[in-house]
Amino acid sequence: MISVPLRLRRARRAQLFQKIQHALPAAFLLPDGLARLRAEPHGLGVLLGATEVVASAAVAFLLFKAIRAARRPMPTPAADRGERPGGTRGAARGGNGAGDHAGHHDASHGGIDWVDVALAGLLATEAFVHRAETGHLPRPTIVLAPAMLVLGLMHGRIQAWGNRRRALRVGDDGISIPGRFFGRLTASWAEVASIEIGPAAARVALKDGRSRTIDLAGAENQPAIARALEAARERLAALADADARPGAADGTDAASTGTDAATAPPSPPAGPARPTAPPARDTGT
Repeated sequence: MISVPLRLRRARRAQLFQKIQHALPAAFLLPDGLARLRAEPHGLGVLLGATEVVASAAVAFLLFKAIRAARRPMPTPAADRGERPGGTRGAARGGNGAGDHAGHHDASHGGIDWVDVALAGLLATEAFVHRAETGHLPRPTIVLAPAMLVLGLMHGRIQAWGNRRRALRVGDDGISIPGRFFGRLTASWAEVASIEIGPAAARVALKDGRSRTIDLAGAENQPAIARALEAARERLAALADADARPGAADGTDAASTGTDAATAPPSPPAGPARPTAPPARDTGT
């Protein structure tokens, strides 16, 4: 079984845009914290002001790193390169390579999203500053802060689950391609009509008219997806050749039904020659 997650650049950019939206309060908390430190250089004002400055600076720094990482090409894991974690290349066509465990690789190396953790601290700081100024806690912020903390700590597991859901699977039974939302196109090899692979997109067409197009140009792991589709196309061609072979329809092989003179059993030896009767004597009359 070959399993490769479809990682699209537009999904990564959408996640980064959401983080930027959540980080907007940092632009207001940082100057507010500096002003609080100058106006109240003692007691609770120092604690609140320092917390605002530290939380805003942490969010700005981590968000800057996330933006820089998003602009760089995403490193290809060993699972997507068809290599084992130790560096040895797995089987090219079989199911023993590390590509079969792409989801497990992501689960163990996804880690914590520190941007979300810092955003949770920023929201909590904003809520307590609001509490100190007005006397009550803002309920939406109090609910959002622990939610961001959970998302940040569970980022690795959530990402691994998403990669498994968006994985392209090629196996002995057929091919399975993810679609929008929770849709998936699954078909056996007998149902697949063609697999076309181009530089920008790939298309898998079924015999009943259904098809699925994969955006290779917008994929971060385009080489791994192309290799998986190439393996699927080779398997489909091999099955088509096997079906077109003479005798494949009735399960017999012409070479196996014929007898070979070199391997045929020898005929039994002939018995002893039967004696012939003596010629009749000619008697004259």
